[in-house]
This record gives sequence, structure tokens and C-alpha cells, in this order.
Amino acid sequence: MVYYPAARPTQRISQQTLDEVRNYIDIQLKGAIATRKPLVAQKGPRSLSVRSAITAVTAENKGMQFYEMVPIAAVVAGTMAASGYRIQNSELFLEVEISDARTGKPLIKVVRKAFGKTVTNSNAPITFADLKPGLDTMIRDAVAFDARQ
Repeated sequence: MVYYPAARPTQRISQQTLDEVRNYIDIQLKGAIATRKPLVAQKGPRSLSVRSAITAVTAENKGMQFYEMVPIAAVVAGTMAASGYRIQNSELFLEVEISDARTGKPLIKVVRKAFGKTVTNSNAPITFADLKPGLDTMIRDAVAFDARQ
């Protein structure tokens, strides 16, 4: 598991969080794949090559709620978003490519967006604990994925 492009810590996301996320996904994704297929260190006949990358760790403003559709609440919600005090969803983007190890021909390409817990505003730090629920959902989906469908 790698970050692509290379991740840099920010005021919101520490290097420790970036490392925890990468290590957790690496271990959990390998474990999920191992429940379906044996993992091998060297390419051989009938083997697959898996390349995966975390392409973003971020937070975006949470969508408007039904009660914010009335005019006054909509103005308040817009003001909160503009000032940076709107609740945000923590998010992570993951890309995975599975190809035939012998020929290099891509068999499956997946881009996935995972939602973690909400954070209080655009200044609040994003932690591993905030992202973990989304990571766990992605891992469960990887185990449940059936390419024959």
C-alpha cells in the first residue's frame, strides 16, 4: 500500500495518522485477500498482481439536511460552510488494480471512496479513529467482492 501522490502531513492530518491508515489498510487488505486466495511472494503461473494506492485523505462539508431547506436555516448553513464551521465527513480514496502477473493485463480496476466519522469543522484534525469505520467497510467489501457477477 502506498500513497499516490506521496502524502504530506498537514495541520489537519498528522504523519502518525497517515502512517496508521497506510499500515492498517495494508495489513487488513492482505488479510482480506488471503481469505479468498493464497498470497505468494513470487509471481508464478496463474497468479495475480495487486497494486493499491491511497489517493486522498480529506474531509468535505456534510450535505444539507432536510431541516436546512427552510430559508432561514439554509442561510445559516451557508454561512457556517463559508466560515469553516460546518460539520464535515472524513473521506479516503483508494485505487486498486489487479492484473495477470504473467502478462500484466489488467483484470480489475477499482476506485473507492470511503466515508469515516464526521469531524466538527474544517479546522478539526482528522484522526485514524475518524477514518477507521470507512476503512473497515472497504475491507469488508473487498472480501465480499465477486468478480463473476
